[in-house]
Amino acid sequence: MPGLVRDFSAERLTLIAPREDSWAVVGPDGDVEEAGSRPVWDEVCEVYARWERAGRPEEYRLELACDGRQYITAGTGRDVLAWELPTPSGSINEGEGARG
Repeated sequence: MPGLVRDFSAERLTLIAPREDSWAVVGPDGDVEEAGSRPVWDEVCEVYARWERAGRPEEYRLELACDGRQYITAGTGRDVLAWELPTPSGSINEGEGARG
């Protein structure tokens, strides 16, 4: 999930969206406590549902476009999971030196 980080030092699963000052904490019984403007847990549940619809793929493919962009894909057909990886700052695709 873009912009989410996990607090591995927390006793319970804790996901934080620092830019939106939002977070979700999952308790041992599956109860969820949330705060902030971003619906962190709803987003996680939607990604899980997409993974289920894609057939619960266990393998992912890294695909490289000729322009240097990178994509991750999993599954096949209408419910394929796919997303573009962010371009690291200072990479050749940014600003001067980029090639088409």
